[in-house]
Amino acid sequence: MAGTDTGRPSGLPLVGRAAELARVGTLLEQVGQGSGRVLLLGGPAGIGKSRLVDEILAVAARRGFVTLSGGARVLGQGLAYAPLLEALGPYLAGLEPGRRVRLVDGLPDLGRLFAELHLPPAPVLGDSALERTRLFEAVARLLGRLAKQAPVVLAVDDLHWADAATVELLHYIARGIGTQRLLVVGAYRTDELSDAVALQLLVRDLRRAGPAEEVELAGLAREAIRSLAGAMLGGDPPGALVETLMARASGSPLMVTALVDELAASGGVVRSGGAWVLGPRALDLVPTVVRDLVVGRLGRLADEERAVLELVALAGDAALAPVLADVLDMDAGFLLARLRALSGVGLVSETVPGRHVMYRTSHPAYAEVAYSELGEAARRRLHAKVAAALERHRPGDTASLAAHYRGAGDHVDAERALQVLLSAGERALEVQAGSEAARYLKAARSHAETLGDHLRTAAILERIGEAEQSGGRADAVVAAWEAARDAYQRLDDRGGVARACRQLAFALWERGEVDRAWTVLAEGLAAIAPEAPGATLITSGVELIRLREARAQMLARLDELDAVEAEADELSALGARHGLPRVRAYANLCRAYGQRHRGDYEPARHACVDALATAERIGDLMLTDHAYRHLTALELTLGRHAQACSLAQTTLRLVRTTGVPTLEIPPLGFLWQAHFLAGDWDEAEQVAEALLSLGHRVGSSRGIVAGLTVRAFLLTHRGNPAGAAGCLAEARARFGERLRADRHIFSLMDTVESMVAIECDDPARALAIAEGHATSWQIYGPFQLAMLGEVQVAASRPDAALATAGQITRLDPSAPYLAALAARLTGLVAYRRGDHASARRELSRAAEGFDELAMPFEVARCRMEWARAAATEHPDEAVAAARDCLTAFAALDARRFADGARSLLRDLGVRPAAARRRGTPAGGLSRREAEVVRLVAEGLSNAEIARRLVISPRTVTTHLQHVYARLGISSRAALVRYAVEHELLSQQPADSTDT
Repeated sequence: MAGTDTGRPSGLPLVGRAAELARVGTLLEQVGQGSGRVLLLGGPAGIGKSRLVDEILAVAARRGFVTLSGGARVLGQGLAYAPLLEALGPYLAGLEPGRRVRLVDGLPDLGRLFAELHLPPAPVLGDSALERTRLFEAVARLLGRLAKQAPVVLAVDDLHWADAATVELLHYIARGIGTQRLLVVGAYRTDELSDAVALQLLVRDLRRAGPAEEVELAGLAREAIRSLAGAMLGGDPPGALVETLMARASGSPLMVTALVDELAASGGVVRSGGAWVLGPRALDLVPTVVRDLVVGRLGRLADEERAVLELVALAGDAALAPVLADVLDMDAGFLLARLRALSGVGLVSETVPGRHVMYRTSHPAYAEVAYSELGEAARRRLHAKVAAALERHRPGDTASLAAHYRGAGDHVDAERALQVLLSAGERALEVQAGSEAARYLKAARSHAETLGDHLRTAAILERIGEAEQSGGRADAVVAAWEAARDAYQRLDDRGGVARACRQLAFALWERGEVDRAWTVLAEGLAAIAPEAPGATLITSGVELIRLREARAQMLARLDELDAVEAEADELSALGARHGLPRVRAYANLCRAYGQRHRGDYEPARHACVDALATAERIGDLMLTDHAYRHLTALELTLGRHAQACSLAQTTLRLVRTTGVPTLEIPPLGFLWQAHFLAGDWDEAEQVAEALLSLGHRVGSSRGIVAGLTVRAFLLTHRGNPAGAAGCLAEARARFGERLRADRHIFSLMDTVESMVAIECDDPARALAIAEGHATSWQIYGPFQLAMLGEVQVAASRPDAALATAGQITRLDPSAPYLAALAARLTGLVAYRRGDHASARRELSRAAEGFDELAMPFEVARCRMEWARAAATEHPDEAVAAARDCLTAFAALDARRFADGARSLLRDLGVRPAAARRRGTPAGGLSRREAEVVRLVAEGLSNAEIARRLVISPRTVTTHLQHVYARLGISSRAALVRYAVEHELLSQQPADSTDT
């Protein structure tokens, strides 16, 4: 096709046009039965008209239609009949000569269009109108002859660029279409219809005459955008990308494809951990194909209309009629007439957000291109004029004023600009709009420097650091805090240097620069040492405390337990000296860290609870966050996953109020483990994806490594060691050894790497990893120690595994989770040594313990190991246990373990059913969500569904809430109808067994 609507890579599916294609199917049936029809496809540029025309032609061809297609071009508007020449010429040229002669016989006027037909000269009538009528009749008769042989589709794209003669010829054909087996399809841009007079007449007349169907294409809905982006990427697009496309593309397929291309090329969306995630760099520029399209439209505007459109694009929320008229020095009536004209061609729209009418460009791309085409000097002058007009009309509208004071640069009064920009920046920080706050504050810094106000400049730099942190831009955070530190050093402000060094150290650590973080932290401590020049009681007190807390936190990440406790003693002394209960509470949390690792769980719990009470009493969010983190880790250590999940979710809600995205990393790290233990593996995978996406979005090396490691852990358990190894390799390739010292991150990576080695039948390598990092594997407590013991069993080190089991038990002999973990290890060792009776006893005890803790995966694993030990002496019980295990593993999609259960059943003489790959459910539902919907349709209650799927009732409720939101329904009855319509009732669980 000649159209330019799609700009798409070849092979992309048509999405979001099911209703239109259904209508086309009906029209094709009518045409096939001898009822000629016309289909007019309208819509703005980039909405997908050309793509739909392509699909119509493909559908028609599959039904045996002759398909003829051509299109007008913006540079060919003066070429008479060019679209029809393109449609008919190649078809006629490709016919067998004899057939071509018969087809055009008696139609000499066709020679006016197609010289290669070698027809006799058409008679000269001396009347141009009559000659044109004869030509029209010849083309109509040609199409009629074709339609007698086979039904025909004649498609003409971009009719808004077609010459008047082409439009008139189509009109002639359409009016006489009658009983011919002919479908005429015409596509045009509704936003350029005002300049195409002949096309307007065609559309208007066909509406009255009746043979035409009109379809105006709307923008794509969310699911269609998701599908299109997924097809381009070759995988599920991240949710954040879909949101970006929703905001930027306004449903335009052209914009969606162009934006995805641009994001992929610029690193805005990257492949990580085997999936796509949104990267840290937002797309700042409009893709070239879209820019060219918009610039073409702007170039056809009259000067006054273009000036109005450019001002509307620049003014934003200040685009009110009085402000626009003031800036342009334009009569109000003349301005409104220009706005109506722009609205008529689809470039400007009206909104009424309050008492006043506001004007906006009809598509974000129009504003972006119009703004960028102005040039920087012109933009600054216009921003200054808008700011002045706002000061006259709406002086209290700080939000609108700030945008224009920021854009005006040095064209405005520096002091007034500084006041407005600081106010706007602070307001943006209050609502956690970090990127917006950073833009305002950076402009404020420029004005403060112009005024020579070094003190305010330093303070603004601190706020910029906080804003960039809230916006999640790691490199910008580091740059801001470095600049703040340097500014305070020039002012000899020791407290400011300490504050900036503390924040800079954390920012460097998140970026993976651990050694440099320690250097900067030491620099901050040196600045406020009692002997340092200019040190005061305040700087050596409050700032010293904060630096000591930072040091304790970093030491904990290094697993330096003794050093952490020494810092706790220092903090306790400082807290007592200054009478600060918050500091004593933080010191107790530091001690709780070591207590938890030693198994002193009750003292650790008391310290956490006391710290939480102190934090809530004094309203300290950061102390509350730390207390919740320690409590969550403690609950996970003891296997209380439901309590841990609740605490992690509470922590997430809390830290999101701070506007610092990196604070979300620890609770997400706890949440995946809680979901894993609860058997909610799909939820655990979603958390891993969120963790990985967050790390990329905010440029946090710790977050990316953590997300990749968690994903590798889950992939290993689901039978994909190659995918897991890929995640680990990516983590190391991205960050090398920069984060190696951070044991919180890398100890789990070592664990997973050892698990992958076992899966790849390399126990020697697994053991080498285990022995090399055995002490650091205690960071995640019994959970991780149990994995260490499992590696030791697989590597034929039973004595070491028993020692690990004893180590777990000694942490707290009364803790059910620890007892179950130790019993399982003991049972595995007994089985390896041939003592099957002891193995059955210990594994049975472990399974009962895990069952009481509602850990379905651990129960199934112990039951399968018990079945192996019982295979000889109790074969019937072993078969029953293996079947139960296969069902449980299938529900978890734990493919590796399900394969093990099938293998065991075959060894026991039972033929298990072949594994069936799970299909992709309708409506974008996850597999687990589709299964919940199926069980609802079968009449099960939430509690019954929870028991069937071996998940918690709370998780069932969460699934249903997500399903209702995603499908746009609000009742159980509607959900049942959905399940029936999408044949979910016919879908059985992924696995079963046959006897």
